[in-house]
Amino acid sequence: MVDFINPVDTFFVNFFSQFTTHYSIELFVAILLYLVYFYVFYAFYYFFRNKNHKSFFHLFTTIMIGFLIVFSLKYYVNRPRPYETFHLPNVIVEKNDPSFPSAHTFLGFFIYYFISKIAKLKRFKTFILLHLLILIPLGSMLIGVHYFTDVLAGAFIGFILPRIISEEVIVKLYSKTFLGRFFK
Repeated sequence: MVDFINPVDTFFVNFFSQFTTHYSIELFVAILLYLVYFYVFYAFYYFFRNKNHKSFFHLFTTIMIGFLIVFSLKYYVNRPRPYETFHLPNVIVEKNDPSFPSAHTFLGFFIYYFISKIAKLKRFKTFILLHLLILIPLGSMLIGVHYFTDVLAGAFIGFILPRIISEEVIVKLYSKTFLGRFFK
C-alpha cells in the first residue's frame, strides 16, 4: 500500500466533512454520482441507433482501456478511502475498491467528450457540463469517498484518453478485422 495523504487532500477532507451532517444531502449526491452511467448508456444507444459505428467503437474501446488503466492504478496504489482514514461520520456510500484514482470522475470527464458530440443535447450542454465536470468530482469529495488528488487524477485520465486514442486509431485498429465492414 502506498500511503500518501498530502496537506491539500487533508484540507479538502476537513472542509467537505463539515457539510455531510445531513443524510439527505449525501443521498442526493450519491444519486448524482451514479447518474453518470445514464450518460454512458445513452451515448452507446445513440451511436448504435444512428449507425455511427466509428463513435460507437471509439467509445467502447477507449472506455475498456480507461477502466483497465483506472483499476490497475487503484490496486497498484491501494489507497484507503477518506472515510476509512479520517473516520468520517454519516457515510452513506461505502466502497470496496481503493480510492486512487476516482472512477466516477474519470467516467464523467471521459463521457463528456462523447456526449458533447451528440447534437440533440446542445441545449442541455450547460447542465451536462455542470453535472459531469463539476458535481461529480465535488460530490465524490463531499461524501468522503475520494480525496482531491483522486478526482484530479480521474479527471486527467478521462480528459486525455479519448483524445489520445482517436477515432482514426480505432478505425485503423478494427479495419483489418471482421469489424472493418462497419467503417465503409
